[in-house]
Amino acid sequence: MRIPMLFFLLQALAAASDLPPELLTVEGEARFAGMLARRVLLVTATERPLPLEDETLRRKRYGQAVVRGEDAKIVTSLRLTTDVDDIVVESLSGQSAKATVVNLDKDGGLAVLAALVQVEPSLPAPKEACLKGATLFFLAPGPGGLRLGRVEMGPDPGPPIEHLALVSGRLPLGAPLFDASGRLAALALWAVPGRDLTMIAPMCKQEDGKDAGKVTP
Repeated sequence: MRIPMLFFLLQALAAASDLPPELLTVEGEARFAGMLARRVLLVTATERPLPLEDETLRRKRYGQAVVRGEDAKIVTSLRLTTDVDDIVVESLSGQSAKATVVNLDKDGGLAVLAALVQVEPSLPAPKEACLKGATLFFLAPGPGGLRLGRVEMGPDPGPPIEHLALVSGRLPLGAPLFDASGRLAALALWAVPGRDLTMIAPMCKQEDGKDAGKVTP
């Protein structure tokens, strides 16, 4: 049986880019995005009202969350949940529920939520996915819904937050970043003011068997 030349071309491109061949086609990217969509939760948080503020004018924050496979906890950005009094999470299949904050990791910039909603859990990526230059994938709003995006893991920002990292672009608060196998590598924490950068919390598996960014209840 003759193997099409396209197969060899995709293999060569994949080797050059460190990506699997299926992510080098439009159809492959669509399937990969569909897999990630089953692992992402949308988050809507309503800010606490200001004194004498009209209830109908209360501001909302929008972001994402992910169910961490190691402990089945819903994890998102701390900044998405600070000074709010109503949080709703929704799967991309349309299932939604109110959520409550059950734990905070202020040093890591993470919040843990509890909600009766089901999505596929995300196992941690190997530590190689958190090395500088590694390609990571995320879902972001675009025409017609969420679209697949990609960034490269950047450097740590230095003390006192050297346990975090930077990536280019302005990602949604709480957006999970995955490796090419769909494993959880990091979580978007906040956009850096005045810069086209986002601070992220690496969540790859570490040498001691634990995942970075772990929040202990």
